[in-house]
Amino acid sequence: MELFITDYASYNEGTQFEFGKWWSLDDYADAEDFKDAVQEYFEKADEKRPLDEYGSKREELMITDSSGIGDLYQESYSDNHIEELYILLEMADKHQYDIDFLIDVKSHFGYSMNDFETAFDDMIIVHEDSAYHMMIEFYPELDKLPAFVSIDWETTEKWFYQDYAEIGEYYVLNR
Repeated sequence: MELFITDYASYNEGTQFEFGKWWSLDDYADAEDFKDAVQEYFEKADEKRPLDEYGSKREELMITDSSGIGDLYQESYSDNHIEELYILLEMADKHQYDIDFLIDVKSHFGYSMNDFETAFDDMIIVHEDSAYHMMIEFYPELDKLPAFVSIDWETTEKWFYQDYAEIGEYYVLNR
């Protein structure tokens, strides 16, 4: 996962590629290391060429491009945004899900990052190929119904789980 970070002033004067840089989040142990490296980089950019004759500092950073992040892209760079990305990376590693999937789940259910970490552990996530088998495992009597009985599985799933979503190839059941 990479971010292209520059500052608004350089962007506005057309020097964003001179002072901007691609940053790989994997190169840093945690959000603090990443934020410190970015701050140090732009402090050196200020030394190399101040923004104006008064020596103004590059204060407002921006993300102008990303790779491997999906819908979490936002233009304004903030410490909270970077911390959230690292939390999502840890969750992706722990749960073995793609970060884009986690971003979609978080977005769909509208959780703050603090609430999402706890809520995700309580969610049931089932691949579409095994959803039927899961229902039979929980309710074995369903497998013994006569052939003429038809079950609307989509409605049944929604009835059992009020907070339900189809995200990619998964069913996400939020308790």
